[in-house]
Amino acid sequence: SEMITVTDSPVYLFGDITGTIVDPNGDPIDSVALSSEGVTDTTGQDGTYTLWNLSVGVHTVQASRPGFYTAYADVEVAAQAEPSEQDFVLSPDMPSPVALVATPGDEEVDLIWRTPGSISYYDMAYYDDTFEAQIGCGGGCQFAVRFTPPNYPAYLLGLVLSFQGDAAAVSGAVDAYLDPNGDLSGPIGDPINLVPVADLSAPGAELVQYEFDVSGANLEVSSGDIYIVVNEANSGFMGIANDVEPQSPEYYDRNWVSLGAEWATIFDVVAGDPTLTGDFGILASFLGAPGRGSYAMTAAGDVIEDPQVQFGDLANYNVSGIVMESTGQNPDNMTVVDVPYEPENPSNLNMDRDELQEYHVYQVDADANESLVATTVDTFTTVTASPNYVEYCYHVRAQWSTDNYGVLESRASNLACTVPYGVGDADFDSDTDIQDVLAVVDFILEEDFPSDDQFRNCDVNMDEAINIADVIMIIDIIYGGAARTAGFDPSAMAFVDLLTDLNTSDLMINIDYTEAVRGMQFELDYNPTLIKLKTPRLFVFQDQVMITHSEKRAGILKVVLANLQGGSIEGFNNTFIIIPVEFKGDRQDVSHVELENIALAGSDGKLVNVVARSASTDVKLIPDQFALHQNYPNPFNPKTDIRFDLPEASQVEIVIFNLMGKKIRTISSGEMTPGYHSLIWDGTNDLGTLAATGMYFYTISAGDFRATKKMLFLK
Repeated sequence: SEMITVTDSPVYLFGDITGTIVDPNGDPIDSVALSSEGVTDTTGQDGTYTLWNLSVGVHTVQASRPGFYTAYADVEVAAQAEPSEQDFVLSPDMPSPVALVATPGDEEVDLIWRTPGSISYYDMAYYDDTFEAQIGCGGGCQFAVRFTPPNYPAYLLGLVLSFQGDAAAVSGAVDAYLDPNGDLSGPIGDPINLVPVADLSAPGAELVQYEFDVSGANLEVSSGDIYIVVNEANSGFMGIANDVEPQSPEYYDRNWVSLGAEWATIFDVVAGDPTLTGDFGILASFLGAPGRGSYAMTAAGDVIEDPQVQFGDLANYNVSGIVMESTGQNPDNMTVVDVPYEPENPSNLNMDRDELQEYHVYQVDADANESLVATTVDTFTTVTASPNYVEYCYHVRAQWSTDNYGVLESRASNLACTVPYGVGDADFDSDTDIQDVLAVVDFILEEDFPSDDQFRNCDVNMDEAINIADVIMIIDIIYGGAARTAGFDPSAMAFVDLLTDLNTSDLMINIDYTEAVRGMQFELDYNPTLIKLKTPRLFVFQDQVMITHSEKRAGILKVVLANLQGGSIEGFNNTFIIIPVEFKGDRQDVSHVELENIALAGSDGKLVNVVARSASTDVKLIPDQFALHQNYPNPFNPKTDIRFDLPEASQVEIVIFNLMGKKIRTISSGEMTPGYHSLIWDGTNDLGTLAATGMYFYTISAGDFRATKKMLFLK
């Protein structure tokens, strides 16, 4: 046969990425976790890494190590023998400012934050010092605890899981779920497996605690929550320790259960049954800025002798009684805790920093671009934000002077956003003027209803209500606050009376107050079938005082008055307002009027302490002249009605005489109000003895008015 020569060359289907990780001084960093599309590697002492057999294309490589910033890079991977190179410089993760809060102002924003906390190891758990029960279902149940680190970032380093009673899950597993938004929806998204399989049983029913080192997962919680999930995995009754006494409602949304695909809090799943609702025995260890206080307690188990309880699939005992045989193959990162685990509460950890120099405040736009807007050594500042009614977002970084790396800037604090607004600006034109005052008055009178933004703008005194105080304070904004009086007594009490003018039946609002009255609002509750309230007016006319009213509901009259130029409202003899009344009822009708929801603004624009001294009055018809009417019935037995009219308040005496002119009975003697009156005579004399049958006279004396009529009494 004839010889042929064939030349072959390798065909590469995959590519690799390699590189070196160093610190800002150029020194290699070990134990850095590199990952891209499921391929991982960890640097050694020389700081090098290689990610093998990656598909062709652009890959995002993540480099992370506790105590350093996590870095990312997009790397082009080619199908070739030589790997693509990507080096990283990781800067120490300096403590960052926390709890940034943005408060809007008028074309400005006030920012305040807390100082960076020291980086420490700390444990978090939500149970107390005793596990009184356990819980499981003996199938595919999952139990989760939602952890919220006090500051970000926080690195998950370890877990301590507690089991007791009938715990018999011999092949359990542990996962983590990140919830960056803190949505309180339970574990969602893709699980991060921390423990593929482990024997989580508790031989002998006593409390058993298992500690897991999960630092190799390089799990960083940069915001929101992290859920730690323990799975029964159909390997026996879980028996996870459960702290059920006392109940802790503040943690009901931290303990979650899944009996299948859906997640819910244990409280909701068992309808709040206190023998099953509790805080699960799951503890998480973190590295980060812990803030203040303790986050976990040493817990002991309880020999369980409580009644057996089952709710659906969940129970506090092994319902099936099945105990599977352990495989005995536990992961290397699992340790049995010989004595009750003693949590590690915050302790300082030296991260090569020297001193905090200053804070850098950045404005962040919608594309996450940041621009420096302020530098300060304080934990607060005010920045300009113009125009109003646009959202502005900020974060803060701390600048540190370190021993080993020189000057470093921390990662950003949380992002705080707000919308600046004009105080009192009801129409959003960034100009507080009389139109805004009128708009607020309409809100009070319910002629219009404020939107949420209008409510925020117009609630100047921030008492969660729009009232006359806001009107006066907006007027002060317009006039520069010149009307406010120094030295007045803010503790002075105002006494308000609702009175009826007995001569006209008009209503009067009297205010007994030693200080200036700048504004007022109130409501009158009355019977619209009996009376009609006409337009309220000032008792002492003042051009600069606005008085307006509204009746959006029958029988409720709302009234608002205010000095629109910042001055006070004048009264005379304590009378400030007159409300004319038209009476629509009959002579015998009386209409009751109530004074309600009084608010008074004083010299400083704030609400005054008010006492409604006379909060109600009666309105009735007032006759034009004095009159004494014929009694009815007449003749009568055993009693009769004597009616008379008083156009004004008078000293009234009604007397009964016999035919001989002898006084036998005084029916009434005293001061009486104007109106139509009626008295009953029952035929007895002043001694209570029944008078004889016959003719009698009855007379009235009221001021200068005198009148006499006769009547016939029959037995």
